[in-house]
Amino acid sequence: MHQLQEGGGPWGAPLAHILEGGLIVSEGFLRGLEEALGPLVTAKAAAAADAAAAAKAGASKSPTAGQQQQQQQQQQQASKAAAAADSDWEEDSKRKGKKGRSGKASGGKQKAASSSTQQQQQQQQQQQQNAGVGMEDIDAAGIASWDSIPAHAKEAFWGLLQPRLAKAFAAAVAACQASVLQQQQQKAAAEGELLQQRYELLCLGLKALEEQQQQQQQQQQQQKPSPLAAYLFKSLVFEIIDKLIVTAFRHANGEEVEASSNNRQQLLSRLAASGEEGSSSAAALQQAAAAAAKRDAAGVGGDIKEAANECHVFLRPPDKRRTKQLLSELRSNWSAAAAAAAELQQHRKFCHAVATLFFLKHAGVYLEFPAEDWALAAAAALLQQQQQQQQSANKGSIEGLEDLMALTAALESGQDLGVCGLFVSPLDSHEAAQEAAAALKAKALKGPQSA
Repeated sequence: MHQLQEGGGPWGAPLAHILEGGLIVSEGFLRGLEEALGPLVTAKAAAAADAAAAAKAGASKSPTAGQQQQQQQQQQQASKAAAAADSDWEEDSKRKGKKGRSGKASGGKQKAASSSTQQQQQQQQQQQQNAGVGMEDIDAAGIASWDSIPAHAKEAFWGLLQPRLAKAFAAAVAACQASVLQQQQQKAAAEGELLQQRYELLCLGLKALEEQQQQQQQQQQQQKPSPLAAYLFKSLVFEIIDKLIVTAFRHANGEEVEASSNNRQQLLSRLAASGEEGSSSAAALQQAAAAAAKRDAAGVGGDIKEAANECHVFLRPPDKRRTKQLLSELRSNWSAAAAAAAELQQHRKFCHAVATLFFLKHAGVYLEFPAEDWALAAAAALLQQQQQQQQSANKGSIEGLEDLMALTAALESGQDLGVCGLFVSPLDSHEAAQEAAAALKAKALKGPQSA
C-alpha cells in the first residue's frame, strides 16, 4: 500500500507518494508515465469499443431464436392441455395443478430472462474493465520510465497507477463510442438525404406514368405497360425499399444487413419477428413491396412514404414549387450531358441524354431509364405518342424526333437500321449513327433554349 505525502502542491495536490518499502514517487513522474501510456490507452479503448459494438450486434440476433423457442414451448403446452381435456376429475385436478405450476414457471422464466439480461450487462461491463491496460501491456510497450522502476517495486507502483489508467481508459472508451455515434448519425443523415433525392425522382417518374395512362385513356388506346414502367419499379422503387430495410434493421437492433431481391423476403420475415418496432416496420415495408410488385403507380409512392416513417426516415413528396425547381435543374443537367456526349461523339450517351431532354421539354416529365437498346427504343416509342398528342392539339411536332429514332435504330444490336428492310454492315451502321447524331445535335442543342 502507498501513503500520500500531503501539502506543498497547488490546491492541496500531492507532490509525491510514498510506496511500501520507502520508495518515493513524484507526482510529475506519474503524470509523465500517464502521458507516455496515452497512445496505448487510446488503442485499447478503441479495440474495446469495437468489441462491445460487435457483441451488441451479435446479441441482437438472439431474441429471434428465443422467441421462436418460446412459441414452440407454448404450442407444446397447448397441445398437452387439449389432450388432457376429456380426462376424469382427478386428472383434471392434476392438470390444473400443473397449469398453476406452469404459470408460476412462466413467471419464473420472465424473471430468469430479466436476470439473464442483467447478467449480460454485468458481463459486458466486466469485459470492458478486463480490456483495460494491464501490467503486461505496459511491460510490452517498452516505456523507459516504467522500465526504470525496480522490479520489486512495480507491484506497489501499479496499485497507484492502475486507478488512473482505468479512469483514462473509461474516458477514452466513452470518447470512442461518442465518435462512433457521431459517425453513425452523419451516415444516417447522408443516407436520408440520398433517399429523399431518389424518392423525389421516383415521384416524378410515377407522375410521368400516370400521365401516360391518362393519354392512352383519352385516345382510347389499349393500355400496354411500357418497359420503362417495369424498369422504374424494378430499379428505383425496390432500391428505396431495400435501403429502408437496412435502416429498419439498424433502428430495431443495431444490426447491419445488405438487402437485395435475393434476400428481401427473408429479411422482412426476420424483421417482423424482431420485436414490436421491427414488426410494424416490416408490415409497412411488406405493403410497399406488394404495391411495387403490382406496379401500382397511384399508391406505391404513399406506401413508401408510410414505410419510411416507420423506419424513422421522413420522406417528402415534392410540391408544385419543388417539382418545378427539380424539372428546371434536370433540364439544365441533361442539356449539359447531351452537349458533352455530342462533343466526345459518345453516340449512346448522347441518344440517352437527348431522349431524356425531350421528355423534359415536350412532355414536362422526368422518367429514369438506362442507356440500353430496349430502353432507348421504348423511350422513342413514348415520344412518338407524345408527338401524336401534340399534333392532334395543333401544337406541332417534336423537332429532332426522327433523327433520335434513326440514331436509336443505328445503335440497336444486330445493326438493323430498319431502312428499306436492308441489313447494314457495322461500318455502315457507324456511319449512319454519325450522320443521325450530327443531325440530332443541330436540332436538339440550339444554344440557350436547350437549357
